[in-house]
Amino acid sequence: MFWSKRKSKRLNNPDANEHIGQCVELLTTNVQGRLSGLSRAVVTTPDDILKQVDDTFSYTLAATAAIKQLKHGLPPGSDVSPAVRPQLVVSSVFLREAFDYLTTDPERRERMLLVTATHTPDGSVVPSSMRQIKTTEQSAAYVKADQADFANYIEQLTERDQHQLLAMWHSHILVGEQSTRPSQTDIAHQDRLVQLGMTHVLGGIFSLDGWVRLFSTAVDFDLTLYGSAAEYVHDRPREKIIKLSVAGGRDVVPA
Repeated sequence: MFWSKRKSKRLNNPDANEHIGQCVELLTTNVQGRLSGLSRAVVTTPDDILKQVDDTFSYTLAATAAIKQLKHGLPPGSDVSPAVRPQLVVSSVFLREAFDYLTTDPERRERMLLVTATHTPDGSVVPSSMRQIKTTEQSAAYVKADQADFANYIEQLTERDQHQLLAMWHSHILVGEQSTRPSQTDIAHQDRLVQLGMTHVLGGIFSLDGWVRLFSTAVDFDLTLYGSAAEYVHDRPREKIIKLSVAGGRDVVPA
């Protein structure tokens, strides 16, 4: 995780600490119950499944933030932002594999990937796994994740694998560095993640000719490239721009 290990500020009061423990246990039980209920709902596919997904994850993210605050002995609403600037080490091979998937839809539509990472003993964050996500809307200018598939994946990721989501990457069916600039929809999506407590999740946009922009709207981060066939072009506190060596790139289909 991006959060550093902090010294506990729990009160030196047995009654208070017991109450905190009970609150954490209650929130954890409620989250597990809601996720289990959502899993059953996905199978039965009720008419209001999208609302149930949204409600469940809004509750889960709020409860997770509350649990973190309680475990650190902080009052509700306290800042639990990352105390240490994330140090990413990204393989050029990993970026190329992501590019090969994101830019090869046969109908020239945008695609999306969910990315997780390995956290090394020295604190480095190494993107190590990518997952294709089902979509409900997909065109040359837009892609939207299937909420039920996303919910199932996040539940497995956090409950079974004890991982966090690192990033959500997608393609823009355009060429050139400027084509990777986040749209208002992209920024709004990142801001919504921040509001839900997922400040650590990075956005990423890949162009057809190998430009890659990794960005955050909430945290500064560092990134080191590992390997060749990838050139660091811009290194800004919340934005990294990389150019992959792509022979010819992907052609844009004329309108």
